[in-house]
Amino acid sequence: MSITERRLTGTLVALLIVCLIAAAATAVLLGRQAAVAARASEPVTPAVTVPPTDRPALSTARPRPTASRIGQSDPTPAVSGSDQPDPAPAASGTDEPDATSVTTASPSEPTSTSPSSSAPVPSTAPTTAEPTGTALDPPVELSAQAAKHPDATAIQELVSLNFRSINTLDYQLWADTVTPEQSAAFGPQEWLDAYRTSKDRGIEIVAIEPDTRWITITFNSSQAIDKAPADEPSTCLNWKIVRPVVDVNGKLRLAKSVEGLSSYHGCE
Repeated sequence: MSITERRLTGTLVALLIVCLIAAAATAVLLGRQAAVAARASEPVTPAVTVPPTDRPALSTARPRPTASRIGQSDPTPAVSGSDQPDPAPAASGTDEPDATSVTTASPSEPTSTSPSSSAPVPSTAPTTAEPTGTALDPPVELSAQAAKHPDATAIQELVSLNFRSINTLDYQLWADTVTPEQSAAFGPQEWLDAYRTSKDRGIEIVAIEPDTRWITITFNSSQAIDKAPADEPSTCLNWKIVRPVVDVNGKLRLAKSVEGLSSYHGCE
């Protein structure tokens, strides 16, 4: 065999080896692509997060403060317990986000409260004549003219407290509804002796003067004959009196009845 034939044979062998290597590499590459395509076509199963079962539910039930009753001496209800706002309920467990919604506690869950927060606080303040906003005792009617006055409601409650003091023989309440001059001139014992048998009813404020704040009151009284006016000895009297309403240290008070503008007569 000549040198030329040997070279040609070697070249062909080398070319054949290269073709075999290229075919093997192509086969491996095609096999990997087929595997990737097969994996891509497989259905994907979504991951399910299992919620923790040991996390307690948040409690929304909170103890409420107990308000004490409103007395004559204190128009503002006292609230037992702290004045600070209740803190928001804290969630137990980790700070990781939860895949499920938080379940709130039922309002019927029992909530423990201390005895001091549920017991009403009794008022120890002295009796005052401040409007309470509660039902009037005794009732006091307002005429259409009187009701137009800007102070009509406050005057109505003041008059009711004044008559209540007489019906219940409460000297201190009476003193808190009149001017200091009247209470200073009319002591407790003298006042009790004068009103011990008196009961007033059918009270109406028929007029309130817009400029002077003088009020005209009509009412019916019953009393022992010896406690009635000397010129009208009767156990039943119908009254019409005029009293100025004045401001004493920022509080409304009833002044003494105006002489010559008040009248009374026996019941028919």
